[in-house]
Amino acid sequence: MDNRPWFRARSGGLGWTPVTWEGWLVTLAGATVFIVGDLILLGVIKL
Repeated sequence: MDNRPWFRARSGGLGWTPVTWEGWLVTLAGATVFIVGDLILLGVIKL
């Protein structure tokens, strides 16, 4: 197992940026959850 960090601190500004495919996968999953949650709250997606 590789022990490289999935994210690194940005050189300027705030936050972290993904540096491995695992970091990008976590970022994509989080964005998907956020967007689907917004669509549910707006009533576009009915549960």
